[in-house]
Amino acid sequence: MKTLKISGASDDLVEMDGIAGADAFDCYGASNLMATFVLKAEHRRMNIYAIYDGCWCFALSRADEDDDAPAWPVRRSWEDYSERIEIDVPDDARIDRNG
Repeated sequence: MKTLKISGASDDLVEMDGIAGADAFDCYGASNLMATFVLKAEHRRMNIYAIYDGCWCFALSRADEDDDAPAWPVRRSWEDYSERIEIDVPDDARIDRNG
């Protein structure tokens, strides 16, 4: 089991750590929905939406309406101007930016 850690930094960075594909992603854009990521493991998928409106927050959803929601434990906390998400995922988990 690994833990994906997600938080926002500055007004244009999403920082991820703990699994394959994790990195600091430049998410500068004109919209409050700054970026979409796909978390994949054991044939399961979850979308992660990075939202910035002066503070960072993250929305999680199933990747497709026909998919079962992964039963991965999620923890949320707040640090300064960013929500922090921790998701316990299988060892083969990978995060990729969508688009």
